[in-house]
Amino acid sequence: MHAIAMNIVNNIGPSFDFLSIQWTPLLSKLSRVYMRQYEGESLAILHFKLLEMVPALETKMPLAYLVRVLGSLVDVCAEREDTRSLWRTIIDVASLAVRLHGNSQGGLQSIWKPFFKAAVTSKPTYLNYERVLEAYHVCAFQGNPLTLDRAAFSQVVRFLVGSINHLSLEETSASMRNFYCFLKEHPSVNFLWVLDSLLSLLSEIWKIHGEIASVIVQEFIKALQDDYFPSMRLSGVQLCDNPQIRPLLEKFCVVNKTEFWWECGCGTQIPASAKKVFNVLAKTQCGLDLCYMWGGVQRYRCRKELYVRFRKSTTTQSS
Repeated sequence: MHAIAMNIVNNIGPSFDFLSIQWTPLLSKLSRVYMRQYEGESLAILHFKLLEMVPALETKMPLAYLVRVLGSLVDVCAEREDTRSLWRTIIDVASLAVRLHGNSQGGLQSIWKPFFKAAVTSKPTYLNYERVLEAYHVCAFQGNPLTLDRAAFSQVVRFLVGSINHLSLEETSASMRNFYCFLKEHPSVNFLWVLDSLLSLLSEIWKIHGEIASVIVQEFIKALQDDYFPSMRLSGVQLCDNPQIRPLLEKFCVVNKTEFWWECGCGTQIPASAKKVFNVLAKTQCGLDLCYMWGGVQRYRCRKELYVRFRKSTTTQSS
């Protein structure tokens, strides 16, 4: 059947009147037949040949047909050990589908389901992160970025963290740049999610690459502070004041080692640079218990000693 269909398409001439044909039922029937026979690759070949012979046909391609083409290619991916060349075909089909039908939320979700499935089920699995980010980029590039919830964003971060073990230093640098582009392209990402992701992300980079990845981390943190946070209309976000992230920033030489750490009564340690501590000490002469974890200052009656103490950073490092 495929040979017959290709022969018909190859014989389309300049005088062919494509408007005289009811393309929606024809394409729908063709895609169903190919899908039942697990001939997704052949369907894709026919699809691109049709567009080559009749370029104006793309405006007539229904959403259901394009989703079936994607779905049939996903089935092919399940049987291949290396799907890198097939993934390029999926990208081309998905780009057309998003451009034609991605303006509606329902249309975008219909396309995204098989598109995302192809990204996370194709082999080799260590390229999942690269494929997922490329899938998100395709939608954003066509002007239809997906709205992410925390679970979806966390999934992207897990893919990135899981891929670092398989990446060279140069590939890690490229992955971090792509991750930053992903953040910029998706305004639905909450900056608090980004802050939470830094701990696992920087920890994994340090574990795999160590100090030689310092330049990569320095560039990424600088981009966050100087470009990303301002573009999100955020002010006062200082990563160096975060007690969990600060030690990693010191390891990657993003910041100098803190002179000392404030130690709260509850045991939480806060970098000396934290403005919150300085402001509180400047404004009060009474005893207090400053707790970063509780998100506030609990004031008590005047006492002779403060609950806020400090330890030299050398002591902290040795412990």
